[in-house]
Amino acid sequence: MDTLKTILTDTLKHLGVPFSSIEHDVVAGQDILRIETEDTRLLANHADGLYALDYLIRKLSEHSPDTLPRVLIDIHGYRVAKIKEIQDKARILAERARSFAYEVEMSPMSSYERLIVHATLAEEEGVETESRGEGRERRVVIKCSLS
Repeated sequence: MDTLKTILTDTLKHLGVPFSSIEHDVVAGQDILRIETEDTRLLANHADGLYALDYLIRKLSEHSPDTLPRVLIDIHGYRVAKIKEIQDKARILAERARSFAYEVEMSPMSSYERLIVHATLAEEEGVETESRGEGRERRVVIKCSLS
């Protein structure tokens, strides 16, 4: 993780982005490097800059001699908030599936978002998850597993 922090630190300095710290968090099984900065330009345009920085760091770390874990870059807790929002929705729908003993289909989501749902509900008793659909219409279905 130190190598990734170094790559991120050097990249931010090269881009001229001021920051006060870079912290490592683990949320929903995902390693996250959280940047604390007063400069919110990286969050402009619905976080496109954040996703671009994430992609850049991933590409730069590919050339590292070390085997590095895949991490997400976060600024001011933006991604952590999104993950927690997905987790909360999944837990509410899981409770509905358990209570009424029927399948609950979530709206279509990206593979990353589906991964968060599957990981979150893997720890929940009485529910199972599966992905259904193709392409952009792929979604998570939450089913009651109590007999």
